[in-house]
Amino acid sequence: MAGEQHTTRNNINWFPGHMARTRRIIKESLPLVDIVIEVLDARIPLSSRNPEIKKLVGDKPIISVFNKISLADPDITARWRRAFEGGGRRLCLYRLHHRRGNKGAAGRGTRAACGQAGAV
Repeated sequence: MAGEQHTTRNNINWFPGHMARTRRIIKESLPLVDIVIEVLDARIPLSSRNPEIKKLVGDKPIISVFNKISLADPDITARWRRAFEGGGRRLCLYRLHHRRGNKGAAGRGTRAACGQAGAV
C-alpha cells in the first residue's frame, strides 16, 4: 500500500539512511533560505532529480542547474532547456573542466550561464 514499507527476507528497503537524513536536513534548513538550487546531471535531468524536491521546498523558488553540459548531447540539452524554461523555471548551464590530477577543482576552469530563456 502507498506509503508503507514492507520488508521480507527477499525484499530490501530501497530508501537508504543517508537519503532520509538529507531530507530531514533540507526540512530543517528551509526556513533559512530564500531560494533553492537544484543541481542536475545535464545528461539525465529528470533521473538525477530528487522526486520529493517540490514537495519539500513548497513555494520557494527553485533554480535548476544542469551540470556536465560538456558531456551531454547539445541538441537534447537544448530540448531539455526549452522544456524547463517553458514551465517558467529558471535554469543554469554549468561545465566543470577536469584535468588529470585536478579532480574536484570547482571554480577552476568553470563556465556557467544562468538566466531566463535565451540567456546562454
